[in-house]
Amino acid sequence: MADHLSRKLEVWEPTTIDELRFLVTKVSTPGEDDGASDEMTLYFPRLLARWPYGNADEILWAQPPQQTENPIDPAGLFTDEDIRKAQTAKTWNQVENALDPDRSARLRSISGQIAQLASLISVQINARDRTLVGQCPNIVIYRPVFNGNMATGVLRELQAHRRLAELGHYGCGQQAKVFLLETSGDESLIWRKAISELCAPSGGWSRFIRENDGSEIAIEKADEIAGFVTKNGLDAARIVKKIRTGSKTLRFHWGEPKPSVLDGVDKGQGWADFEADRIRELETEISSRMRYKDVLSAYKLGQVFRFQDIGAIDFADQVIKALIEKEG
Repeated sequence: MADHLSRKLEVWEPTTIDELRFLVTKVSTPGEDDGASDEMTLYFPRLLARWPYGNADEILWAQPPQQTENPIDPAGLFTDEDIRKAQTAKTWNQVENALDPDRSARLRSISGQIAQLASLISVQINARDRTLVGQCPNIVIYRPVFNGNMATGVLRELQAHRRLAELGHYGCGQQAKVFLLETSGDESLIWRKAISELCAPSGGWSRFIRENDGSEIAIEKADEIAGFVTKNGLDAARIVKKIRTGSKTLRFHWGEPKPSVLDGVDKGQGWADFEADRIRELETEISSRMRYKDVLSAYKLGQVFRFQDIGAIDFADQVIKALIEKEG
């Protein structure tokens, strides 16, 4: 899409400046409370592949004459097999078992140092991206939510752009514009992921959703519930009510964890209040995962151009048409 846009427009594409390439995973660690667990981000001394690029003569950097295979592990402290084993671990104990206590302790130390480096690079990225936003009156956003996650960088850039537009930063008589391509599939995935995480053992609804014997449901069951309730539309009220149907179809308990009016045959006002609370929680959760929509609503009329479920090239053509053909 960027290549297509660049045939008619000057395009800055920040994602092609890929300096944050560390291999990262998350593992659970024993928590301070009995039975609880915490999550630790583990940085490996390995780099992910570079962003794909075209002809080497057309890029603004050059490969060094000699390259280290693993530049952040020059001493070869860990083999690729070590990294693979540690990367597939779900808990810190599994990492220790895969590497042995001494080498896992070394990995944990190195991870902390890489985390600090990643933090510094992130600060630099944010500063650079804000600078680019300040130089570009028009922003083109391609699928702001992807794989069930909202792009935090996109949100921050959009917030910065809106503030600068409000201040008249882009010059007298020039109206800053936002072009946005959304897909219904991406939005549906946001809902499914939010519901799955709410229902999961560590989620906000875990005490309301249990197996019929009172035990926690598995993460796979939470995913199944999320898929079941989002099949026919994305509406918080409809989804929460459908969980009641899902509890019978998928065989789990849905309701207060202790005996109450909700457990009676006639589920009256108590059940209505219960569902109303869950609806508000779901709406809040979805809103937090799609905050870019609130930012878009603050733009002036005629500044935001939204497209849905069209191809990337068709979207690019619409941007070109709006910026070139209509303005001559």
